[in-house]
Amino acid sequence: MLPQVVELAEQNMLAINPNTRDKKEVMAKCPFCAGESKNDKFYLSLNPHKNVFKCWYCKKFGGAIQFEALLENEEYQTIYRKYFGKGKKKTKHPALKLEPNQLRAIGWQQVKVQDYETFKKKQNEVLRHWKIYEYEEMTKLYAVYLLVGYFDHGDPMRYQQWFIQKTNETVVSDVIKKIKSSESTKWKEKGTEIARKVYKVTRTDDSPENLFVNVLILIELMRKNGSKSATV
Repeated sequence: MLPQVVELAEQNMLAINPNTRDKKEVMAKCPFCAGESKNDKFYLSLNPHKNVFKCWYCKKFGGAIQFEALLENEEYQTIYRKYFGKGKKKTKHPALKLEPNQLRAIGWQQVKVQDYETFKKKQNEVLRHWKIYEYEEMTKLYAVYLLVGYFDHGDPMRYQQWFIQKTNETVVSDVIKKIKSSESTKWKEKGTEIARKVYKVTRTDDSPENLFVNVLILIELMRKNGSKSATV
């Protein structure tokens, strides 16, 4: 069964115009021309009935397979084989691959254990909750990572060990690998913004623990002030 274009957009945390959710065409911000088009415009048209997409700015268009291929930066044939490969092997939904501690962090582990059928029906919602959680965790840890690089006080080994310990406390996998990747991500952009603001109010003799607390305080203040901290 092919994925739905609207569900793919939600899973990849694309900003959707809420006024169009019940329309024939759902409008979203296009991730393929975000650097060129106006950031506040919804150029990407998603037709849930025909299961197709089209950006009215960069002109990219196609069906669900092409949409997923572009979003995942994969070849069309790779995604095609995912759904129509040899033996028509059914692809396991990403939500079903989440570990118990990851599901527990977003409040879904008990549902999976007590009512698995309901859990399977809600798997897209589960995945959306996980992506939000992962985004917030990576934003926070990336901000701390940048700050640790500024405030090592001549003892970089202590700060690095402390940061590694922090990454081991989260249920998000491969944190260090993701941070050091050259891939541009929205959580890196947000984390950089947070790090810059915390840097301005941090004393040079602050401990790594205080850096972490300052990041948490700023994130909470931004959330209360309506800044985008969990969604993009």
